[in-house]
Amino acid sequence: MTAEEIKTSVKKNRNWAVLGVALGVVLIGGYVGINYILTPARPAVSSAGTKEVVDYVMNPRGLARLTDIEQRRFLENWHQRISSDEPTRQDLTTYLRGLDDKDRKAFVNTMVVRLKNIMVADSKQFKQLPANEQNDFVFNKTEEFAKQSAFLKELAIIFESDLPDPSKVRGWIFDITTPQERELIEPYFAALQRAAESRKKLERARDAASAEPEDA
Repeated sequence: MTAEEIKTSVKKNRNWAVLGVALGVVLIGGYVGINYILTPARPAVSSAGTKEVVDYVMNPRGLARLTDIEQRRFLENWHQRISSDEPTRQDLTTYLRGLDDKDRKAFVNTMVVRLKNIMVADSKQFKQLPANEQNDFVFNKTEEFAKQSAFLKELAIIFESDLPDPSKVRGWIFDITTPQERELIEPYFAALQRAAESRKKLERARDAASAEPEDA
């Protein structure tokens, strides 16, 4: 091969390399652009309409893409708004009951899976803690779990028979977990129930003490 032929070959290969890089940039840019377009913006729970929030919860690129902490905060804020704002509650009830069966089941499944994922994350954290810190951890988690259960009860009222019985949270969470997840969750859930009973006893004792008449 002559020097001229080598030079021509190098030039051709360089052109193909440049074209390949350019094509790669276009493909990556297109993927990022499509991913950005398909990912919904996180609605402001304090002011967003019911449809916007429900669509975000159900969208696999919506709530599910947030971190566990962000999901908790989002759902807690939503529940707080629903609990404190009767028009919002009524609007949610009307909207959810107007969904067709497919969308109703999709929403229910999404909420159940979100709570299960939160439970799995908490169980992992519980397992990693030293024994002397586990009791404080679950005791502090009982209030959060009570709020989650209250939210489910409100949704169960809206959906009537679509949601599992909220009083049997352990059962229906275990129904959608793998054997490995159940092995992880069981000790945490048992500790959580013990802590919830301890909290109730403390609250009853405090209420009884506050109800006693003061000495004259």
